[in-house]
Amino acid sequence: PYLLWLMIWVIAALTMTIGNVLALLQRSVKRMLAYSSITHSGYMLVGVLAGPGDSASTSGVSAVLFYLLAYGVMNAGTFAVLAALERGTDAEGQPVEVETLDDLRGLCASHPLLGWTMVVCSLSLLGLPPLLGFFGKLPLFTSGIAAGQITLVVVLGLNSAIAAFYYLRLAFTPLLESRDE
Repeated sequence: PYLLWLMIWVIAALTMTIGNVLALLQRSVKRMLAYSSITHSGYMLVGVLAGPGDSASTSGVSAVLFYLLAYGVMNAGTFAVLAALERGTDAEGQPVEVETLDDLRGLCASHPLLGWTMVVCSLSLLGLPPLLGFFGKLPLFTSGIAAGQITLVVVLGLNSAIAAFYYLRLAFTPLLESRDE
């Protein structure tokens, strides 16, 4: 059991960290979100390692299940915005998809519903209170602490702070930056 626990612990720490590093290096919004998915799987492994607890606040199993629901809603929102946007057409008349953060500039002004959906979903993926992502991530922290996984919870906290860099860019580019047209 210890070897299995150690292996899952290392996988959790590595997926959180490597996913974040790769997401930070991306210019493509979809790739950034894909690599952040790796990070979120590492977050959920904290709950897996915490295991079942005595109450909802200490149960890693219930934390993971709720986080899966919350993460699914948040990620579906961001990808739905990207799917709804087109940058025009190419030489053959085919629609061109949104690729980089620059393509999201001024989205709140040009398409308010899509822009604000991207802002709220991105901030929720970050875990900003009082959004859904905060209430999804909080039980992962509490169950990890209750299970004595302090070092892994610190890794989770540091990786959440690292993720703030690209999630804030994803949220504030549509909100604060204007489209150069």
